Amino acid sequence: MTDDQYREPLVSHLDVGAGAKVVIVNKLIGDIHTEIKAPTTQDDRNRLAMLKRVRTEWIDGVLRQSLYRVARIELQLETRENIVDLPWSTIVQVADRVPVAIPSGTDIAQVFDSLNQAILILGAPGTGKTTLLLELADALIERALQDQTHPIPAVFNLSTWAVKREPLRKWLVSELQQKERVPKKVAQRWIDNGEMLPLLDGLDEVAVSYRRACLEAIHEFRNEFGLLPIAVCSRTSDFEALDVRGRFHGAVEVQHLSKKQVDEYLGRSPQLVSLRSAIAQDSALAELVETPLMLWVTMLAHREIPVDIVNEQNLEQKRRRLFESFVNAMFKRRAVELRYAEVDTLHFLSWLGSMLQERQESIFYLETLQHDWLPTRQQLFFGIAILIGCGLVCGLAFILIDLFFCLLVHAPLKLFPRVILLGLRGGMVLGIVIGLLGFLFKSKPADKIQLRFGDVRWRLRSAVRKGLLTGVLSTLAFIAFGLMVRLSAGTRNTVTGGLFVGIVLGSLIGIVTLLTTEKIESRRSPNQGTHDSVKNAFVIYLLCWLFFGLPLGLFFWRFGGAIHTGYLPHIVKHIGLVRTGLLLGVGMGGFLGLFAGLFGGGMYAIKHFVLRLFMWGNRSSPLNYVAFLNYASERLFLRRLGAGYIFTHRMFMDYFASLRDRKKSAPQPSTSTSA
Repeated sequence: MTDDQYREPLVSHLDVGAGAKVVIVNKLIGDIHTEIKAPTTQDDRNRLAMLKRVRTEWIDGVLRQSLYRVARIELQLETRENIVDLPWSTIVQVADRVPVAIPSGTDIAQVFDSLNQAILILGAPGTGKTTLLLELADALIERALQDQTHPIPAVFNLSTWAVKREPLRKWLVSELQQKERVPKKVAQRWIDNGEMLPLLDGLDEVAVSYRRACLEAIHEFRNEFGLLPIAVCSRTSDFEALDVRGRFHGAVEVQHLSKKQVDEYLGRSPQLVSLRSAIAQDSALAELVETPLMLWVTMLAHREIPVDIVNEQNLEQKRRRLFESFVNAMFKRRAVELRYAEVDTLHFLSWLGSMLQERQESIFYLETLQHDWLPTRQQLFFGIAILIGCGLVCGLAFILIDLFFCLLVHAPLKLFPRVILLGLRGGMVLGIVIGLLGFLFKSKPADKIQLRFGDVRWRLRSAVRKGLLTGVLSTLAFIAFGLMVRLSAGTRNTVTGGLFVGIVLGSLIGIVTLLTTEKIESRRSPNQGTHDSVKNAFVIYLLCWLFFGLPLGLFFWRFGGAIHTGYLPHIVKHIGLVRTGLLLGVGMGGFLGLFAGLFGGGMYAIKHFVLRLFMWGNRSSPLNYVAFLNYASERLFLRRLGAGYIFTHRMFMDYFASLRDRKKSAPQPSTSTSA
């Protein structure tokens, strides 16, 4: 049997060879058979959609994947009351209590309930803290499905809190809006009403200088929402270094695996006899596999582990050599086609890991890419490319509009060059202005435009209210400006023009409000936000062109004679004043459409496309990034998390990020990005 033939059935065998634990796991990961009443309101639909998203992304996408199933060992827990401020400690002086072992087999949800649903989960790296948190999330999702009053459990990674260091309440709203694409009003309502149950992972991933402030923000949130259930995860050593007690009802610490646990687990598979023997004889190797993560890594990489690993000076160096062995083993998996060269894969993953570290992120969404991911020296060229790109897009759109109308009114061919030049000039000016605004401000993907008839009555009131307010303000502003500059059209025409402008802009805002909902969209595929932004821009552009092109044409024909004869004399001469007014109106309709479309998703799509080209050009990522991320997931370096990706473990991200700082370990990629 060859090395590859031996390796492939390894995971499969371990999946089945979990002994008595298989029954427990199958019960835990079984499908939900609870009968749920069909939601009747948008709030109920949003609630159910959020529960489904958390289950799909975190439970199905992370908890139930191979790492959880292969290395699922009964975790041993101990209480750590000496590390938290118990509620009664300010009234009754209680001496620090020694850790107490929690009976084996106790479900984490039971522990959570026994500690009044406010728990701190501690442990060393790789011991299974996040696994416990996700098991708790799974149990709480089941409760929320059965009880409509139960808060919605959701997993948040605290690493991003240090970016703005906001109150936790505000940060939670921002995370729901940006990461989960929950409408801001919905997210705000959930948090304010105590309808969200935060499961906070990675306190130790917050920058060291802000970690204590983050804990204080959690404490302030607890003071404001004291009865709201909460769970927080952190590495034990990092939490103890804060020298602050946590204000929770209790804490538990995940223990290292005992030698007996490791030996019994490896003994379930005949194919791991040699590894079991090596661990029994090598105390250094036995020390490395004291956590489920490192045991899993060792099992998959045991054929590639160098014999001189025991000669490394410290545990960290041994762990690094073990990760190198794991990476080598994953590149030799026959089950996955070698679509990217090994050197390219390491380079792209090291870049991604270092970028996530710099931004204190743990989950990577393609939609989160911004121009500051580029080297500083390239950001100026990126800005210039954005200006040119927006100008070309707008210029082309104006040309197509004007040419279409010229064909419609049977304008002579000799007029076409002037119309093309006019459209290109206007489009370039508009594109450069919008591009400059887009470069100066961060853009985000647009929510999908969708009209849900069941909620039209509520949105119609909101659309009318916003439309009227916009219309009145626009009319007053136009009239005030016209009277100040003493327009030659006269006061009557100025007032009429102001009313017309107010109607147009008010109608535009009303339609946009009517088309947008507070619905939580499902994320089916990576980069879906970019795809939706392109569709949004196109739909908004067409709607504005169709609804406002003809009315604006009639306005310019009736009140814009001076403009026609002063600036478009050649066009007026050939097609007449009426048709010129209509042509200008159609152009202005296109102007409004482009303006609304670009800010309704088009600008984000252009920036994302240009940014991806720059990243491909400087070898930061392949051109087809989604294909590469899926390939890395097949190699077990990444995990697919709904529409995003996450490194299999934080320690994997740290390992790949370190490769970027070591030139010998991270050579530049070859000229070909695929094998």
